[in-house]
Amino acid sequence: RERAKVAQRVMRSYNRMMYEFFRLPHLSREDLLSSVEVVGREHLEAAFERRRGVILASSHIGNWELAAVMIAQFGYTLHAVAGVQLNRWLSSAVRETKSELAIQTISPEDGFRKLLRALEHNDPIALVVDGDIYNHGVDVEFFGRKYNFPAGPGVLAQRTGALIVCGYCERVSPGRFRMVMEKPLDPADFGTIAELNQAVASRIEGHIRGHLDQWCIFRPM
Repeated sequence: RERAKVAQRVMRSYNRMMYEFFRLPHLSREDLLSSVEVVGREHLEAAFERRRGVILASSHIGNWELAAVMIAQFGYTLHAVAGVQLNRWLSSAVRETKSELAIQTISPEDGFRKLLRALEHNDPIALVVDGDIYNHGVDVEFFGRKYNFPAGPGVLAQRTGALIVCGYCERVSPGRFRMVMEKPLDPADFGTIAELNQAVASRIEGHIRGHLDQWCIFRPM
């Protein structure tokens, strides 16, 4: 019974997110900024001071698309990896809307080249690490089980020296949100890429545990 209640809340959250997302281009900048409480922006700005770009790692909590829009509103050119939505017919509409919102979309088929170029320009890239668009993964411990986690965050960070900022955007009430960005993970602090990816996975797991009824994922993991 409790699982059914959680599932209902998850679907309600996802439906709200889609409505909010397609409404975003019609909001004024003032209305947008006033609806989101931003926590930890100083971590993002400190990460950019390294001049190696920033890797943003998040999951499908609350309104993750709104978080991307907020990064763009801060004045950064955000590059987001985007796969197929629940239905393929929805993918083109999502990409068009992101373009209107100044978000550059990158397909998984593009590989690392465009992401590396963005980091070289000191731009942020966004990786939603609980998706199923990744072809090459690494094993991490996730909720006490082995999970095939995308290798991208660790590989890109170790290759470029970019810091990884983990975060999420939760819905606190209808039309009100809290965007949280945590202290960056420095690849220099980890001996291997596997250890760095495990650190990212552990942070993402904590976010999900705290927001289970807003975690919109629709596949076996």
